[in-house]
Amino acid sequence: MNLRLAAFLFFIAIFLSQSLLADLNSFADQVEKVEESSSDDNDYSSGDCGEDCGDLFWAILSGLGTLNLEFYDIFSGTATDIYFPNYPFESGYRDGKHFIRKIHSSDICNEEGTTCGFMVMDPKTGEKRPPKRTPAQEQARKKRQEQQDKSYFFDLTTDYGYLFDVGHALNVSLSGAFYKFVGPEFRAALIFDGDSLLTHAQIGLNVALFYGTHGSFSLYGQYAFMRGILARDGGAVGVKAYIFPARPLSLSLSFGVEIYPHIVFIDTSFAARFHIKMVDLHVGYRVFRAQSANLDGPFIGAGFWF
Repeated sequence: MNLRLAAFLFFIAIFLSQSLLADLNSFADQVEKVEESSSDDNDYSSGDCGEDCGDLFWAILSGLGTLNLEFYDIFSGTATDIYFPNYPFESGYRDGKHFIRKIHSSDICNEEGTTCGFMVMDPKTGEKRPPKRTPAQEQARKKRQEQQDKSYFFDLTTDYGYLFDVGHALNVSLSGAFYKFVGPEFRAALIFDGDSLLTHAQIGLNVALFYGTHGSFSLYGQYAFMRGILARDGGAVGVKAYIFPARPLSLSLSFGVEIYPHIVFIDTSFAARFHIKMVDLHVGYRVFRAQSANLDGPFIGAGFWF
């Protein structure tokens, strides 16, 4: 038998066997047990918190808006210097060594390229003058000038996740920046075990607190909901980081909480990425749990940067 065919059939057998053992309803049962343990006065089977969840969502967004104004003021001196490459480690963009997300004032020159924000000291005269550039450096400078119009970036990912003893998940997410410091933070998962389905999604915004040559750090706030074998509405808040240590590798990390009327989940994830121009291939692990109710497991997939 062909070795590739044998490997494929082996994978299918493992997938089917795990599907038979998986039980998404056990997760729903554990969620209701945790909710019942927190209070015995309400009906938790529906989990519909109505106006309370709407108030929570708008409170999260209002808080992020306040933080955005405060941190924008902190960075106001360099806010106009924040720009993004077309994709991580783009060849020719600062030599493509890092995902440069901030062009310093030393890189902003006038049209003639004779006056720059950064000046060097002439060792002979002691006077300050613009730095001398080789033809290659000047060409790179002009290319950076052309890229300064790109004040946004987006990271679109899709992946498959295996959830221990629960089932499987097909995930899609979108993160990035609409403009400079503010951007979308969206994630949706279709979770299944062969018999039952659960849709789990978070929709909201992120606010960047830090941009650097090796990554970024941001806060996020989201409206969160579950539909299917469970119906829940709530909100999520947390922090997220991109780390670009060296071409072509990057890391993405997040930690937060997802809050429902009678249950709070810890939500944390880690992924290692291998970049090939605008595409990345990644593997990672996600922990999503509240006491005995959990959707933990590894995932593998691909991302597209634009």
